[in-house]
Amino acid sequence: NKKRNKKKIFTIHKNPSISTKYEMFIKKLENADIENISEIEKICFPDTFWTMEQIQSHLKNFYGMGMFNQSIIGYILFSETISEIEILRIGVLPDERRKGLAEKLIYEIKDRKKDLILEVSDTNDFALKLYQKCGFKTIHSRKKYYRDESNALILKYTVI
Repeated sequence: NKKRNKKKIFTIHKNPSISTKYEMFIKKLENADIENISEIEKICFPDTFWTMEQIQSHLKNFYGMGMFNQSIIGYILFSETISEIEILRIGVLPDERRKGLAEKLIYEIKDRKKDLILEVSDTNDFALKLYQKCGFKTIHSRKKYYRDESNALILKYTVI
C-alpha cells in the first residue's frame, strides 16, 4: 500500500493570464492534521461541523486525504469497503475554492477503482454541479431529511 501514502504533487495556476503558480500535494491525513481539519470544518459547515473527537475517531477507523500547499487547505473524509467508497465530508477553505481542488480530491479516490456514494442536500447547488461534473448520478432521495427540511439526495458514481 505504499502507493496510497505517496504524495501527489501538481501545479495550480492561480490565474492563467498571469504566470503565478504554486505547488500543492495530496496525502493521507494523519492525527497531526486534526486541529487544522477542525478549523476548516467550522468554516465550511458552521451549523454541522464535526468535532475534533469525531475527526480523530474517523481517521482512526476510516480514511482521509488532504490537499496541502504550506498547510492543509482542503480534505475529503471517506469510508471504504471491498466494493464501495462512501464520501462523508469534503471541505475546502473559501479562498481556495473554485480552483478544482475538491474535484482533484474526488479523483484521488476514484483512482481506487470502486463505486463512490455520497449524500448531499438538494439545495447545495455548488456541490451538486461538482458531483455531476465528476460523473455522479442521483439514485435516491430522502424527503425533508435535513434540519432546514431540504431533501437529501443519494448520489452514486459507478466504475465502468
